[in-house]
Amino acid sequence: MADSNSSISAPTKFDLIVLGGGPGGYTAAIKAAQNNLTVALVEADRLGGVCLNRGCIPTKALIEAATLAQQQKDLAKWGINAPVQGLDGALAVAQAQ
Repeated sequence: MADSNSSISAPTKFDLIVLGGGPGGYTAAIKAAQNNLTVALVEADRLGGVCLNRGCIPTKALIEAATLAQQQKDLAKWGINAPVQGLDGALAVAQAQ
C-alpha cells in the first residue's frame, strides 16, 4: 500500500477508485480486487475510518469497560467486595482492536 509520501508507479489506470477507507470503502476495494479489478483506495487518514479508529469501536470498548466496572460494584450486594480503582480508557480501547 502506498502512503501519501510515495508515488504510484504502476498501474496508473484503475478499474475502480474507492474514496475513503472506512468499513464500506476498504470492503468494496477488497471485493473488487477479488473480482480481478485493478483498484486504488484513497484514504486521507487511517484505514478503517472514523468508526474503527475513533468512533464506534473505541466507544463500544469504553462502554463495555464501564459496564464491567459497574457490574463489579454491584457484586457488593452479594457480599463480594472488589473495589473498582479506576478505568484505563486507552487499555480498554486497545483490547477491542
